[in-house]
Amino acid sequence: ADEFLQRVSGVEMKTYTMEMEMSTAVEGAPMEMTMTGSFDGSDAATPRSHLKMNVSGMEIEMIMVEGDAFMKMALLGEDWIKMDPEDAAEMTGGSSPDIGQWTEDYAKNLEKVELIGEEDLNGLAVRHYRLTLKPEALKGLGVEDVGFETTDVAFDVWIDGDGFTRKFAMDMAGDVPVSMTATLDDINEPVTIEAPKDWVEMPS
Repeated sequence: ADEFLQRVSGVEMKTYTMEMEMSTAVEGAPMEMTMTGSFDGSDAATPRSHLKMNVSGMEIEMIMVEGDAFMKMALLGEDWIKMDPEDAAEMTGGSSPDIGQWTEDYAKNLEKVELIGEEDLNGLAVRHYRLTLKPEALKGLGVEDVGFETTDVAFDVWIDGDGFTRKFAMDMAGDVPVSMTATLDDINEPVTIEAPKDWVEMPS
C-alpha cells in the first residue's frame, strides 16, 4: 500500500479524456451504458466537462461549464436545454470525475493493495494494482445503502510511470451487479469545452 500511495501521491490531473463502459441490472433488466468525455479541472472552482452517453440505446449529451449545465437528449428533440447543475451532476454521477484525486482522497480507505504486475496498455507501460477498500470507501461509488461487503467488490487500477491513473475497472456482485471499465487519455493536454451558443430553458 505504501509503495502504491507513493506512486500516485502529488499527481495533478487537470485535463483528460475518458471512455467508459458500464453494465448493470435494474429490477432484473440488463442496462448498458457507454460514455466518452472531456474534462478540464484547471480551475477547481469551475470544472468543465463534455460528455456523450448512450444509455441502453438512448443518446444523451451533457456540457457543464462555468457552473451551468446543458443537456441534449434525442427524446427531447434537437435543442440544448439549460438545466440545474445539481440535477445534471446526479444524472452523470458527478460534474467532473477527478480520477487523479480519487486515488488520493480514498487512500485512507485502502485495506490492501496487490501488485498484479507490469502490463502494456495500448503501447503504454503501466502497473496493474488490485485494491481492497474499506466499506466507507463505497459511499463515493453510490452504493452506501446497498450493504455490500468489500469482498463483493473488485477494484483494479492501472498506473503509468508518472503516477497517473490510465485505466480503472470495478466489478460489484450482489442484488444490483455492476461492471465498469474506463480508460483515460490526453492527460494534461489542451482541451476546449464551451457552452452551446443556442439553448432553451428547462421546462418547469
